[in-house]
Amino acid sequence: MATDLSKEIITGLTITPSSPTSGDKVTVDMTFGESDQESIIKSGDTISMTWPSSGKVYLQAINQSLPVIDPDLNGGTQIGTAQISDGKAMITFNDAVNNQYGVSGYFRFKATAENITSGDAANTTTISVDAGSKQVPVSITKPKTSSAKGPFSTGCVFYKAVLQPTIDSTTNMQTNRWYYQINEWDLDFSQPMVITDEIIAGQEYLPDSLYMTINGIKYSAEEFSSKYPGSSAVYDATTRTLTFIFTPASLNGLSDFVNYDTLGTDTTLQSYKNQAKVSYYPIGYPSGENVALNQESENMIASTEARSVKSGTCQVKKTLQNLSGDPTSTPLEGVSFMLTSKDNTSFTPITKITDAQGVCEFPNLPSGTYTITEVGAPTWLIPNPNPATFTIDDASKNGVVCIITNTIKTTSIKVNKVWVDGGNQGSNRPTSLDVTLYADGKSYATPVTLNETNSWSYTWLNIPQYTATGEIISYSVSEEIIEGYEQPKQPVDAIDGTVTLTNIEQTNITVNKVWDDNGNQDGIRPTTITLTLNADGVPVDVVLPEKNPVQVVGPNWTTTWKNLPVYKDGKQVTYTVTEDTITGYTTAVSEVVSGVITVTNTHKPETTSITANKVWDDNENQDGIRPTTITLTLNADGVPVDVVLPEKNPVQVVGPNWTTTWKNLPVYKDGKQVTYTVTEGAITGYTTAVSGVASGVITVTNTHRPETTSITANKVWDDNGNQDGIRPTTITLTLNADGVPVDVLPPEKNPVQVVGPDWTTTWKNLPVYKNGKQVTYTVTEDTITGYTTAVSGVVSGVITVTNTHRPE
Repeated sequence: MATDLSKEIITGLTITPSSPTSGDKVTVDMTFGESDQESIIKSGDTISMTWPSSGKVYLQAINQSLPVIDPDLNGGTQIGTAQISDGKAMITFNDAVNNQYGVSGYFRFKATAENITSGDAANTTTISVDAGSKQVPVSITKPKTSSAKGPFSTGCVFYKAVLQPTIDSTTNMQTNRWYYQINEWDLDFSQPMVITDEIIAGQEYLPDSLYMTINGIKYSAEEFSSKYPGSSAVYDATTRTLTFIFTPASLNGLSDFVNYDTLGTDTTLQSYKNQAKVSYYPIGYPSGENVALNQESENMIASTEARSVKSGTCQVKKTLQNLSGDPTSTPLEGVSFMLTSKDNTSFTPITKITDAQGVCEFPNLPSGTYTITEVGAPTWLIPNPNPATFTIDDASKNGVVCIITNTIKTTSIKVNKVWVDGGNQGSNRPTSLDVTLYADGKSYATPVTLNETNSWSYTWLNIPQYTATGEIISYSVSEEIIEGYEQPKQPVDAIDGTVTLTNIEQTNITVNKVWDDNGNQDGIRPTTITLTLNADGVPVDVVLPEKNPVQVVGPNWTTTWKNLPVYKDGKQVTYTVTEDTITGYTTAVSEVVSGVITVTNTHKPETTSITANKVWDDNENQDGIRPTTITLTLNADGVPVDVVLPEKNPVQVVGPNWTTTWKNLPVYKDGKQVTYTVTEGAITGYTTAVSGVASGVITVTNTHRPETTSITANKVWDDNGNQDGIRPTTITLTLNADGVPVDVLPPEKNPVQVVGPDWTTTWKNLPVYKNGKQVTYTVTEDTITGYTTAVSGVVSGVITVTNTHRPE
């Protein structure tokens, strides 16, 4: 009957690293073994381990199946099957294991650590991997995240990643899944983006796997080229290179994605690598030429092996011991062992070196007691000076297994935090922050907290100096995002065992432009200005995409320089702004107030005065109807002007000067010259004519034509038809106005000679009024001998002059 032997024969379980960051790969290493005197494993028996594979914090391993081979049994015999499936790994043994002694081996595979807990705060959660009586904690950290948009980098326009691979259970070959994210910031581009991706040997490109996703729509290579002419995705089998061309039309304002797969043909590789280069030309941000962005997909194929030991054989297994003192299945190659006999003085010592599996064997040993001693090891290992003693019994069916471990040499890494913030003068320094140790770019341990209590320092003690294959480990430290401080590029490499993290307090300086020019009344405000940010009087060197000097345009007329150091050489930096001269304006610059500098440009708009002069064309108010006051309104471009007291508009104008002046009037409005006019309230009996502006003067002429009349003088002779014959042939008449002879204009005459037979005359165009009073017209006649004269008043414009003579 099949038995679960997990508790009986699982001898070790390690997870490396034991404190990964979310997304890291961990190696799960289980060892198992009978004692060299036992043969308890039978066909159908199993051993297994389990772990969380879903939820918020878990390990994601790739489902796969592979044979368990004993290389020493008949030249290599399968004694079981190892399988990984949905959070469980199991070895099931078959018939070939029966009657084998001292069977021992390992099962090693990789998994991805995941912590997808919600929120931006850092989170470390511990889960457990269980195998028989072994329980190993794994603490998975999700680093602190920030929604703040960081500085521009290549990753903003091109990001390359590898997705979880798949493994074919039949061929035991891994398919690697490569992924690009392009233009995450949705920028616009002036030229095509060109990507070349070399697929390094050991894998085969799978052309049917390639597709692009643009604006949520999936395209094959052919569809991509058709949809966006000039764009392409081409694979060159000779150079093993994929070349992508993304035209601006396929990029601008869009987020693009590329997916393709490769098949890992060399299963011995630790990882499969691609070497990409990208050239990009975003508008308003720095371009990049052939920027290298390499990526690798770790080989996730599991490995397993089991060995039995033969009678009369001493099998030495040399494995790595972790820093906690637990043995692992990691073999150590190149370690020398010497075999000596304790009870046979004629026995010649034998020296052997462990192979790639960490094994060396001393077969066909006669009965007796022996000692195995490590006599040489790679320099990166701490030698194991402890000999192992064992006995060989010719009568026994089994041999002897000596498991001897070594520990990697260790080191320590110290991290120091340096604050450049004037002793936290601005009170912006956090009370604590988490830092993470990385080994060869992968998180090594759970983040630790730095604060005042530990003097912002921590030392990781007793950490490995080398990898399990003898390469020296490069340690570095990263810190969580600190708002308001300049941080070093993460992570920071250790130098002589020390990492110094220097944080410089930062600030932002915003410049706001104020235009004091009455809304650009004169139209001379520029469309752009040039501002320079200075630190302690020297122009600041800024990091792209920041610019200094910077061109600032409307309508907002503002700019911000970000991530500026608050201190330099221990002293607070004084930030100022200078502005290139603007013709027609004066400039005033404020100090920094709450991170803001105000630059005020003042232009006093050009002004003028308009005088309105009144001209009366009414023959000196002959008719007496001229008003004593008039109303004038000043208009700007046809609209009455709003004036400032004590100015008035409309204005009452009176004599005798009949003039008024409006002062401090704008010459321009919205950049165009204002046309000033004057309108006048209607004046009964007058017409109005208004001139244009001449030397600041508008003339308003009021015209009134005085009323005129005609006076006709008719002569009447009362002399019985000139019976006596003394009637003259001509008479002289004079027209008088208010008793004064009238001055008439030619051809009119006054006095006038009047002759018969009509004996009449008419004076025309005579004023009806003078000085506002009606004129009284009369006629006088020169004396006529023998006649008396009688003159009538004006009746219907006629004066009758009667001359009387009484005949003798």
